Amino acid sequence: MNSFLTRVAGAVLAGSLLTSASALGIDTVTSSADTDGGDGIVSSAVGGVLTIDGTAFGTAKPKVFLLDEATGKKYVLKVTDFTDLQITAEIKKAVLGALTLNVQPKGADPFTFESVVIEAPDITGLFDELFDLEIDEATPGLPFYIAGEYFGSKKGKLRIGGKKAKVITWAMTGILLEMPKKLANGLWDILLDNKVGTDADEQITMFGSDVKIGNATLNLFIDGVKLKLKFTPGVPAGGHIVIVGVSATNPSKNMSMVVPFDVVNDTAPATFTNDATLLLTYTETGKVSGFQIPPVATWIASGVGVGTVQVDVNASSGGQVAGTVDAMLDLQFSTFETEKPPTVHLTGDFVFDA
Repeated sequence: MNSFLTRVAGAVLAGSLLTSASALGIDTVTSSADTDGGDGIVSSAVGGVLTIDGTAFGTAKPKVFLLDEATGKKYVLKVTDFTDLQITAEIKKAVLGALTLNVQPKGADPFTFESVVIEAPDITGLFDELFDLEIDEATPGLPFYIAGEYFGSKKGKLRIGGKKAKVITWAMTGILLEMPKKLANGLWDILLDNKVGTDADEQITMFGSDVKIGNATLNLFIDGVKLKLKFTPGVPAGGHIVIVGVSATNPSKNMSMVVPFDVVNDTAPATFTNDATLLLTYTETGKVSGFQIPPVATWIASGVGVGTVQVDVNASSGGQVAGTVDAMLDLQFSTFETEKPPTVHLTGDFVFDA
């Protein structure tokens, strides 16, 4: 067994230990799901087994439940073993957060213990099928492990890049799954949902896929308001992607974006921060008399120190690239009688046919 598995196994066996000074019949509680025992918190998940030590639990099977003080809802645990001094009970259902543990001997008032914390799943690493090497990329259909904490004992859902991943085995600290086959090359988010909580902070890169990303699209929002744009991709040149969108509304909205990117390379590039050019123009398109210049307002951000631009290119496959854009654009020029906002926030996502 490698050192990583040894550490995880040892931590799970140790569990967490906490003494409750105010408990009436409960002295200590440990959790099989807690890999950080001794931190002063009893943490667990659905499927975790609590070992409860104390006095006067009785000779008949006691009732054990977790109480959500905010809602008053009880979550009954499955008692698997008991004596007058010790109870083991499995958490079958729960909600996230700190819950009050109750042990009610038959015919008596319950003893309480505060608190048992139900944790959200937490991915700590990705490993090859042999659990020998940490990885950050995979090919279509490749089995690999997701390691972490508080996944729960019940099989939940896993999606990579929005695609359902086949789960082979599911355990509290490790999940064996297959990389989705119908997923394009690129850097994709991993979403783990165990029906109690989620973890969406990890990513993995797909490579070796011949799947295309999708149709060319451009979805943009200014300060939360979606722009209705006609999408016209420009011609890439010199290792850049040029994306141009023009609305058909009044006032018209024109947006162009230039992103440095090697369109020949199929691997996902790094994040580009302050290394892109964004230009957003509003033009009032009413009747114009004589040689009057239509009122125009232009926001621009380009390079370091002029606005803040971040363009993430997170996928590249089949002659396509895709990503997101987030920019704070500074007003550079305006002929409107009423001054437009000095800064606008532009966000969006794109798929581009290179």
